Parts: sequence; structure tokens; C-alpha cells
Amino acid sequence: MTDNPSKSIMQVFFRQSDAALVTMEAFDLVCEMNPQLKNNLRALSVSQPFVAACFIFNPTFQGPLRERIEKAIMELHNTKSGQQVLTVFQSSRIEKHPVSIMDDTIQFLEKNRPQKKKISAKGSRP
Repeated sequence: MTDNPSKSIMQVFFRQSDAALVTMEAFDLVCEMNPQLKNNLRALSVSQPFVAACFIFNPTFQGPLRERIEKAIMELHNTKSGQQVLTVFQSSRIEKHPVSIMDDTIQFLEKNRPQKKKISAKGSRP
């Protein structure tokens, strides 16, 4: 078990591990930096896409302050300090999307959730 996707992939390459669970983006990036890996390794399975992190505002939070916060969050990638904040959270930018973008993620969580409690994304505002 390691927090470093590159290290996990290299352990598979050098036969120190049988397999690794990493994001496709991490696999593609490591293979781009070392093309030999792409010749010897392949993805055995790829999950459906899902949202790994999100910000959710309470729907009752409306007005100019919310608009200013949303604008500032969505423009973080345009400044050096904003890019540093995004790097800490391993992100390149933050985007606004409708609630429906969570459908595949909710389906994945419901399928793999040990309890029977349902997850809901009610509402139409992002």
C-alpha cells in the first residue's frame, strides 16, 4: 500500500507487486514519462468515471456573497497563489457543474456501500 501512484506502477513493472489500483490519469502520466512502461503494462479494468471531490453550497445560501465566492473559486487557476492552493489539493482547476454530474458517482457509491442507506442528490442547483 502506497500513496504514490508512480511508485505503485513501478512496483508492478519491476514485479514487486502483481497489480496496482491507480487513476487512469496517473497511469497515462507515468507511461508518458517512461514509454517503456506502456509496452509492458496495461489496464486490466477501468471503472466508470466518478467525481472524487466536490464543493457543495447549501441551496439557501444565495446572494452577492455566494456569487463572489463562486467566482473566486472558479478563477483560482488564473493566479500563482491559486495554483499553489490547487496543487495542495492535487487539482488543476475547479469548475461549476449541474447536480446531474454526480449521477455516476452516486450510482458507484450505492453499489459499493455496505449499508442500505440511499445516497441522494436532490435539487437542481449546482
